Amino acid sequence: PVPWRPMAVTASEPPRPGSAPWWLGRTRARPERRPRKDGITLERIVAVAVEVVQAEGHEALTMRRLAERLGTGPASLYRHVAGRDELVALVVDHVIGSLPRERPPRGDWRTRLEWLARRIRDHLLVHRAFVPLITSAQLLGPSSMRGREAVVSMLLRARFTPVDAVRTQLILQHFIVATVQLEVRAAARTPAERRQLRELFAGQDPARFPTVVAHAGVLATQRSEDEFEFGLQAILDGVAPLQGDPPGA
Repeated sequence: PVPWRPMAVTASEPPRPGSAPWWLGRTRARPERRPRKDGITLERIVAVAVEVVQAEGHEALTMRRLAERLGTGPASLYRHVAGRDELVALVVDHVIGSLPRERPPRGDWRTRLEWLARRIRDHLLVHRAFVPLITSAQLLGPSSMRGREAVVSMLLRARFTPVDAVRTQLILQHFIVATVQLEVRAAARTPAERRQLRELFAGQDPARFPTVVAHAGVLATQRSEDEFEFGLQAILDGVAPLQGDPPGA
């Protein structure tokens, strides 16, 4: 069978892997999958790529390294995936889809969104090696689509307008990803590092930075989880007034 290739945006420029045109092309193409003699499938390629990133970091994910792990040559991989960018899009969607399925707690939309946001953050932190790859993937694959469907439909049932429901889903998604990216880049500070941070703030010129000096202890002791919870509650407080009145009100 002819290997799948993404639909082109123009005659000369194929769509960027992970973009909407790229996923749309994959959805429409529905390539026929037949087992090859070498036993290499797209599913196996993605699974081994996940293992490479987990063990060696995202920078180690190359077509050559992947071929080595699979015991084959890069040419065998190109029958299934056009290059590293396509592979990254598929790997990120796989990791997003590996979030354990659990029944949400009983409660209103806010209770459920708080629960979901914390679960996604925890999941991404467990898979922190993949976080640097997320922005390039754009979160438009099947796994991300399931999450989008769940959140937007829940907000619609809670009487948010379609526009407000979609914007709430987007701002939460962006907030979670952004805070996790910052947390992954800056490793958790040790007690000694926090003392040094406090000394840095307290040691500033009080004439120029009186507020920083006065509140050095508070500035130096904020944890990433505290920042996340504060931001999450601020977002939900902000969108809560957008909920419509119940039927018959």
